Amino acid sequence: MRGKGILLDDAFGLKVHPVRDTSGKIISGLQVGNTLYQNQALILILHPGALKLAPTVGVGISDILQSNDFPFWRRKIKLQMEADGQRVTAVSFSLSQKLSIDAHY
Repeated sequence: MRGKGILLDDAFGLKVHPVRDTSGKIISGLQVGNTLYQNQALILILHPGALKLAPTVGVGISDILQSNDFPFWRRKIKLQMEADGQRVTAVSFSLSQKLSIDAHY
């Protein structure tokens, strides 16, 4: 099922919560859940070429600081989310508005 998988923590490391049996052995630990928002965050942060196995993935949102071409960035974000398999209803932001992405798997 798309949108469900291994979760990452705030530092983008694996979110681990070890569960041990009576003898102390770890029987489970990786956290699994809704990955929509972490996938969106990774796509926004990554620059194209940063992922060796998927060189076209990434928006490189940090570059927006050097640009005022908001339609370009909205379209780039929309296309990247759609390439991930998300159905995008809206992407909006401006100088006075926070980034908002309305999308789902």
